[in-house]
Amino acid sequence: MGNNVLEEIQKIYSDVSEWVKFLEAKHAGLFAFWTALLIAVITSDVFAQMKIFWQLIVLVPIFIGSIINLISFIPFMNRLKWMRKKCYKKYSGLTRNAVFYCSVFVNTYSEEGDIDKSVEKYCKILKEYFVQDIEGKLSMDYMKQIIEVSTVATIKAYLFGCATIYIFGVSLIAVALLMIA
Repeated sequence: MGNNVLEEIQKIYSDVSEWVKFLEAKHAGLFAFWTALLIAVITSDVFAQMKIFWQLIVLVPIFIGSIINLISFIPFMNRLKWMRKKCYKKYSGLTRNAVFYCSVFVNTYSEEGDIDKSVEKYCKILKEYFVQDIEGKLSMDYMKQIIEVSTVATIKAYLFGCATIYIFGVSLIAVALLMIA
């Protein structure tokens, strides 16, 4: 790697942060899709003529899709123990990379959410890549941030996968219902 350990750690942090931005943009795009679909549905003449039961049948899947994407924007999602555990189970096979956000999350996972224990794990991993030792409070703070942001990115990726599967399922059901009707 490069000359300065801190510079390399900063590059890793920058890369992980870019992944979070990318995943947030994907969720925002899906939320915009659900919002546009909601507007199209409620302003249609067909919807206005439906009985309230059928209107609810149409609206509920749209609201559920929107909620999945809205959940991804909850601050400090990485503090949700059950969500971290679910993501760890899903991505536990991704352990061969010291930079990729999912691998950082899996490699530093602590069931208790102990950030110091996670930093210790990450420090050991990074020491395999660097000739010199990783020292200094700033390096440790960056590693904490890398771990926290990697956790958030992994959760956002997990939720995006759920949202994609949900859209696919709702689309199949809608097509099947249209064919039957």
